[in-house]
Amino acid sequence: MKAAAGSFRDRSGRVYQDNDKIIRSINDTYLEEWKYIVSTGLFNTLIADELVVNFKEIPAPVQNSVLGLEVHKIPFISYPYEWSFSQLKDAALLTLKLQLIALEHDLVLKDASAYNVQFEGSKPCFIDLLSFEKRQENSPWYAYRQFCMHFLAPLALNRYLGLWTNKFSKLRTDGIPLSEAVAVLPWKCRFNLGLALHLYAHAKIEQSNTDARKASEKVKKIKISKKNSIDLANSLLRLVESISLPNVHTQWGDYYNDTNYDDEAFKYKKHIVSKVARQCGSHVEMAMDLGANNGEFSALLAPHFQYVLAPDVDPLAVEQHYNILKEKKLSTIFPFILDLSNPSPALGFANKERDSFSSRCKVKFISALALIHHIALTEGIPFAEFAPYLADLLKERGQLLLEFVPLEDSQVKRLTAARKDDISWYTKENLFHNFLEDFTLKEEFQIPNSQRSLLLFEKKDTLHE
Repeated sequence: MKAAAGSFRDRSGRVYQDNDKIIRSINDTYLEEWKYIVSTGLFNTLIADELVVNFKEIPAPVQNSVLGLEVHKIPFISYPYEWSFSQLKDAALLTLKLQLIALEHDLVLKDASAYNVQFEGSKPCFIDLLSFEKRQENSPWYAYRQFCMHFLAPLALNRYLGLWTNKFSKLRTDGIPLSEAVAVLPWKCRFNLGLALHLYAHAKIEQSNTDARKASEKVKKIKISKKNSIDLANSLLRLVESISLPNVHTQWGDYYNDTNYDDEAFKYKKHIVSKVARQCGSHVEMAMDLGANNGEFSALLAPHFQYVLAPDVDPLAVEQHYNILKEKKLSTIFPFILDLSNPSPALGFANKERDSFSSRCKVKFISALALIHHIALTEGIPFAEFAPYLADLLKERGQLLLEFVPLEDSQVKRLTAARKDDISWYTKENLFHNFLEDFTLKEEFQIPNSQRSLLLFEKKDTLHE
């Protein structure tokens, strides 16, 4: 049983992985609180509405714990800096909804970290079952500041500065300090009453109370009724709901309306993807559609795999894909933001609290369609570096369907029109030379009315090669 490195800060218990099971321990300091919370019927309500992960109590799983919870396993763990605007917004709304339901049971959320929310497909789900506690009469909501740092500040930055600001959450894994958020937001934000109260006034109060001891004494004197707590949560709820997606256009947000495929070529490509997915698929395995855009091809993988990861570098494309899945209420495809030239690293204390993308991703099948020319020519990543990276993302004998786009392709010509350096190395022969170090070529498909081809590789078995 291996402890999850990111759960060590929680004094109430810790998360462990036991083979394919996720176990949460409960320490003696939280046991009485846990029993009381269960007795209120809170979890009956939350599980019935699918707002939190399902669980069952088990005997103490490790030494120094007094009780254990076996919880439903989320197929893929993601982080806020990998979410689209609407994913972050839905996670915020879920957190506030939980606070309101908790208050109905005379409880509160004791923390409001964005990392407490995970996605199963298009559905956000709260995973930290130990985040609830009894409401203390006339006490403020202590997680209010954390909510503003983890959700409200990033949403405001997304709305008024651009979708690229989700990267700030990678630099500030415990939320964006309010003073930093208000320093970069445009002046007009001060005229938004909700932001003026929950960000600007909040930041000003923080700055005027930098002495922790004095601030603590002031907080103790604040008397907040249950009605005040409900009003605060509802005020935040209305504010978050009012924050809309900025009116932006990104390079790949409208990709499928700007391709050089004719109908026959596109239809053939979809046929091959479906055929290969059917041959390689397993309903107990996970697949990944690298550079998924709005999910046109991810949807072809979904019937043949248990779960499909659908990353893309473009936040607007991921936003569109997420909303398509949300409308259809699909939980078997998960879109998220990923820059393959700079994938999410390991972060946090000792670089262990947040796992790197590659350590979280081990799939049986990868489709990499219309991607290799961007990786090699735009990002400057040689075939010799990209091939072993893809192999590392795959399980043994995993399959890779890669689309090769040659220099003669019109899209590549447009991509390289202004380049003066030597790119003669970018050939299918050179790709084979490098990829066959880690893969075996199983089959090649020529796309009609096109110079592109689909290459089906199988990862070599390192135990026997």
